[in-house]
Amino acid sequence: MILSLLTSAMLLLAALVCLVVGLAQLFQPATPNSLTTQSFLLAAGLGMCGALLLPSAWYATRRLFGLGKSPKTGLLSKVSLVNGRSWATVTIVCFILLALALLLGSFVSRNDRLGWLLAPLHMLAIGIPVLWLVLLGLRGLPHHSFQRSWGLFASGLVIGPSLILVIELSVFVVAIILWAVWVTSQPTLAAEITELAERLQYAPPNEETILRILGPYLMRPGTWLAALLMVAGIVPLIEEIFKPIGLWFLAKRGLTPAEGFAGGVLSGAGFALFENLGNASMGGEGWSALVTVRIATALLHMLTTGLTGWALVSAWNERRYLRLGLTYGLAITLHGLWNGMAILSVGTMQLPEPLVLPDAFHTLGSVAIVGLVFMVLANGAAYIAFNRYLRRGLPAPQPASTIEPAALDEAAALSEPVAEAAKAPIQSELPTLLADNDTNQSEDSR
Repeated sequence: MILSLLTSAMLLLAALVCLVVGLAQLFQPATPNSLTTQSFLLAAGLGMCGALLLPSAWYATRRLFGLGKSPKTGLLSKVSLVNGRSWATVTIVCFILLALALLLGSFVSRNDRLGWLLAPLHMLAIGIPVLWLVLLGLRGLPHHSFQRSWGLFASGLVIGPSLILVIELSVFVVAIILWAVWVTSQPTLAAEITELAERLQYAPPNEETILRILGPYLMRPGTWLAALLMVAGIVPLIEEIFKPIGLWFLAKRGLTPAEGFAGGVLSGAGFALFENLGNASMGGEGWSALVTVRIATALLHMLTTGLTGWALVSAWNERRYLRLGLTYGLAITLHGLWNGMAILSVGTMQLPEPLVLPDAFHTLGSVAIVGLVFMVLANGAAYIAFNRYLRRGLPAPQPASTIEPAALDEAAALSEPVAEAAKAPIQSELPTLLADNDTNQSEDSR
């Protein structure tokens, strides 16, 4: 409770600071409009994360002070259990709101003076897809209580990203130190790096000159391999462990595998929301395209974290450790493939002009784009199919009574005369039976 409140307060305070900075930049003509837009988008993202931590703190407070347990079901369960036309209505409403947010955002992002209006559209365009994917993943599955659901979501929103960031930065620093130690053992390479540092020190402070100096080193295959190893190997290895961090605290609570998947989806939703709010906060004319692509990234995070949650509970309850290992390997593979193809596609399409890649890299970039599209379709199909697989394994619900209350009242009214008629003969014969019983007892006593 205290942690949620403190974190929420810090995020809301940071959002207020970014908002004040954005307002100050808005009235300073010398400030680039892009920086003003980024300040407002950061304020929106931080404020949204801080506000979404409050329900978790509220339900924890109620339980701590004995104000009653949180409801077992609520809005998520009611909406995610709907079928047919009701589910279609929910889907249509979400898609309409998303389309409007993207269209308006595309217009606003092209107008430098209206960049501040992008903040509410930013929250809608990122929040609506995550909400819809949560409803899709949890549809028909057993639900956690409100307190536990918000706690799992909050853990993925704040605790998981914080731990991941610290660990990834530590790994990066260790890698730099090891690389520096190795360079010192290579005199020729050390001299080359020293010369490169001197050229950068005295070079004019403009992007084109710096890229021309660094270009030969950035375009080396070893540099690309190192980047791929970090982003497509080490990063997924770390993130897929800590994204379902909320479930690790529930290891002894007797969850079912279906509840593990649902909890993983909620944790993955929190992580995806945090990551998308941050990565799409640059604004600019490409805002709509970037936010649209981030929807697919949210699907990936929720799928892999849901699968890991399912496997974790299976290992805890059923000792299926092989399932856990294989599922964790699958999650790392999916995440690594996505990151690797994203680097290749974006790196080959948006490479700065002074840098020139070999033709083979451009071919790989084109293949990577096709691979990303295929992964989006495959991830979506797997997400829906696994939900259906878990629903088929649930116990069949008990059929509810189909008798209307009015019919029950009528049956009760009709049964009263029958009951009275049945009691009348018994009441009339009761004195005689008692008298006979007394006579028999007196004879026995003689």
